[in-house]
Amino acid sequence: MLPDTAGHLRLAGDHVGVESGGKPGPVTVVNAPERAGYTVRVARSERELEELRPAWLELQGSFVTTDPDYYLTVVRADPRIRRPHVVLFEREGRPELMIVGRIEDLPLPCRLGYKVVYKPTVRALTVVYGGFLGRVGEEEARLLVDELLAALAGGEAEVAHLPSLRAGSHQYQHATRKPARWLRHTLGEKQHWRLHLPESTEEFMRSRSPRTREGLRRQARRLEREYGEKLTIRLFRDRDQLDRLFADAERVAGMTYQWQLGVAFRDTPLQRSLTELGIDKGWFRAYLLYLEDRPVAFWHGLGYAGIFRTGVPAYDPSLATLNVGTYVLIRLIADLCADDSITELDYGFGDAEYKRRLGEEHWLEDTVLLFASSPRAVGINLVVKGLSVIDGLARRLLGGRELTGRVKRAWRRRLAATGEKR
Repeated sequence: MLPDTAGHLRLAGDHVGVESGGKPGPVTVVNAPERAGYTVRVARSERELEELRPAWLELQGSFVTTDPDYYLTVVRADPRIRRPHVVLFEREGRPELMIVGRIEDLPLPCRLGYKVVYKPTVRALTVVYGGFLGRVGEEEARLLVDELLAALAGGEAEVAHLPSLRAGSHQYQHATRKPARWLRHTLGEKQHWRLHLPESTEEFMRSRSPRTREGLRRQARRLEREYGEKLTIRLFRDRDQLDRLFADAERVAGMTYQWQLGVAFRDTPLQRSLTELGIDKGWFRAYLLYLEDRPVAFWHGLGYAGIFRTGVPAYDPSLATLNVGTYVLIRLIADLCADDSITELDYGFGDAEYKRRLGEEHWLEDTVLLFASSPRAVGINLVVKGLSVIDGLARRLLGGRELTGRVKRAWRRRLAATGEKR
């Protein structure tokens, strides 16, 4: 891991202990009476994180991304991450709030459509998804956002990166109102869908519209009639299956537009480490569909604290009319309905037609960037904002959701075709 070169951190005007040369010292304890009696502890190394583990586990909720072992796996395996940055707020010795974050070298790709036209790399204090722990009301949200702004002012990072905050939450409101406009930027709201799982597949099917039910059954009959015994679904949950899993999943993912965007499931040190952790903890499962022993679709994810969160799925685009991806998803849903430890299926970030058909609850999320007041950080923000305005105008000129959808599908087909030539 790269050494940290940040010199100091200021909290509510106090200089806190970082040893000379920019190396973090012991877990920093700061009495902050102006912060409603909170004591603030900042952990910047793995040893310091272990000191916070009991309090961390007490505050931990349902997000696997904030699980201490998951977090440490990411920190160790992702070469962009320089060090941990976890902040604990205690009152009278009791853990009350926590920010689970990290200092990393973060690329900021700016796109016009799917084409990247500007991609600066910034030193970011990234708060992991779901990384504000504890009971966060309006005052607590103000305190947490102020902590991030203080870290920027103290030179810890150029940007505070808050991915996928729930729109309307106290954290989102304070992050999008507190800094000046030229020191903040949002990437745009996106849908997030979830399904509350019934007790059986039959009950799930009854909860869908008649049109959806009939469509799912018709598609399944067609696929099974055409391939018969040559159609198989294989479940992966063991370490000795890992090499086969990655080899077969990459054959499918490599044909998708997500592969070209760099977000598809692939055999990287980070993905393999997280998969191994998930298998060892009993969280991970993946389903691969084979037609005549050829992998053509897969779904995977992690079940944690009663919620199964899916990763990026994939299917062979040449078989789109057979709905092979949906066929695997229905098998996944059936198994989750039969699993008493899982009560919700979280489809993850972004909108999609299958999520609307097979989901239930949805909300909006937005990623917030808070910039330091340094010339470089402000300059990057101004360029990012300008390109965002241009992209937004182009989307509006397309004349609405239907035309925009057609353009997006064309881009995706082009990217997928590039993947097929790999």
